Amino acid sequence: MGGQSDAPEEELFSSIAGGDMMPLSRVQTSHRIDLTISALTEKDRPSLLRLARWAQDADTAVARVNATGIIAKTHTDLVERVPVILAHDREARELYVSAVLARVGDDTDALASEVCNPRDAGARWCAARMLAQRGGRRADAAMLRALRVEPVRENVRAYALLLNGDDPCT
Repeated sequence: MGGQSDAPEEELFSSIAGGDMMPLSRVQTSHRIDLTISALTEKDRPSLLRLARWAQDADTAVARVNATGIIAKTHTDLVERVPVILAHDREARELYVSAVLARVGDDTDALASEVCNPRDAGARWCAARMLAQRGGRRADAAMLRALRVEPVRENVRAYALLLNGDDPCT
């Protein structure tokens, strides 16, 4: 993505700040890269707003999921949009779920832990939905625990729907 002196995260952030979506469209970013870029974008409101726009209307699912993933790891007001985007954008949701599964695994204990991950609102939403799909006492208990500490209102709403047997994607 450019010169050897810059870290990939810095180059990616520079492209976001410059309004160039192309690097976000090429390949799905990792959790680690998203965390680094989210810290940079929290300090740059125009870049954060640009990501919010791309998360909703980028031409490719990869760009949408990357933008959503970065926002999901911020501590800003825009994090409230993440569960809404995941509920309504099937392609981005499938990519996000795949990334969560690749990072944490598919067993109930791993998902129960991820539903309380304070660093990723999108991963919490995905983990809760996967737990609800598998059902059972351990899955419900994990979602109830998460419900008590979840800071994102839209995630709280999704968890309540899931615990009631409803799907926030319908």
